Amino acid sequence: MSGVTIGDGSVIAAGAIVTHDVEPYSIVAGVPAKHIKWRFDDAIRKRLFALRWHEFTPELLKEIDIGDLEQAISVMEAWPESFRTHKVIDYMST
Repeated sequence: MSGVTIGDGSVIAAGAIVTHDVEPYSIVAGVPAKHIKWRFDDAIRKRLFALRWHEFTPELLKEIDIGDLEQAISVMEAWPESFRTHKVIDYMST
């Protein structure tokens, strides 16, 4: 439905009708869609959300072994800001 926000990394089941915002890294299903479970534990979700991994180039991300998610996150956390494809601009501070 219009006006809802689908959080980063969330999974929406086929046929679900989303009537409320979906939190990042959650799995929802049903009519109306309801939270089923989290994709990752709370610590991993917080790290992924803070990391903004989707701002890195696909070429960089291809080099990461996501088989060990905690190690992959640690590697990306060490990357400099200049590795991002775009910067978040804080318009309120200008």
